Amino acid sequence: GDVVALQLDAAGQAGTQLWSARKQMPEWAARRIVTWDTGWAAPQGVPFTWANLSAAARSAFSAGGAALVDYVRGDRSREDAATGFRVREHVLGDFVNTSPVLAGGTAQADLYQLPDLGKTYSAYINGIKSARPGVLWVGGNDGMLHAFRDGRGASPLDGREIFAYVPRAVWGKLSALARPDYGGAANPHQYFVDGPLREADVYVKAAGAATAGWRNFLFGSTGAGARAVFALDITHPDALGPASVRWEISSDDQPELGHVLFPIESGPLPNGRWVAVFGNGYGGDSGQAVLFVVDVASGKVSRLPVAEATA
Repeated sequence: GDVVALQLDAAGQAGTQLWSARKQMPEWAARRIVTWDTGWAAPQGVPFTWANLSAAARSAFSAGGAALVDYVRGDRSREDAATGFRVREHVLGDFVNTSPVLAGGTAQADLYQLPDLGKTYSAYINGIKSARPGVLWVGGNDGMLHAFRDGRGASPLDGREIFAYVPRAVWGKLSALARPDYGGAANPHQYFVDGPLREADVYVKAAGAATAGWRNFLFGSTGAGARAVFALDITHPDALGPASVRWEISSDDQPELGHVLFPIESGPLPNGRWVAVFGNGYGGDSGQAVLFVVDVASGKVSRLPVAEATA
């Protein structure tokens, strides 16, 4: 797979290629890739390296161990169709159903109208958000969500991957991705991070902060890849890391959660608490419709069963 940026002319026609993510990929060991690890006393984001995974997390990679983790990160030294991992055309996988989302300086007009917060929102947009570099976010079927720098061709670093996230919910499928027969009848193509993404501004505490402030979040789901949703704090692109993963919710702990195929909405409740709201999607354990309301800052889940319509 690849992601490219093309210059548009005045008529909206694609012209010169500005960048190609394939050509700008960092060396595999230097990539900034994180995941969500529930094997610690408190679930948390951690670097996606064997050394940083909990003992419980390592057990999920028993089929390939540290070599499999390195392969997913982009190590190609063990690619061998006969005796090792699948030989890849490139470390970037295919991009199918997920649509790229550009996180830059765009404002949400309705947030200017919030009582007490409207003026502070204007300062945040004109300051932090407008000054940061643009980042293009897109989910891939290589097991991760990617973030590519995008300054519209103004920088030689444009198109370079600056961050990636491997949802915990897809760990169990990664060994299939590495098998030499992947994509064949016995081991068909699979989806991984394949759901919709939504960038939104929220007024919450940053990780470890004492007071709330405006933050820019990316809400997403694994779509057809797994039954999971996640939230990343993407306010400062140059500081993306393990703490940027604020929560991941999956069917492991919420069996009513299915494949979420529509964008997640967010906003404040009358009590001032900011929440993410989404339907449980297709394939929840009970088959019943459930509305999920998740505290943006803490990841605490509330569920509202939806009554069936009657004639």
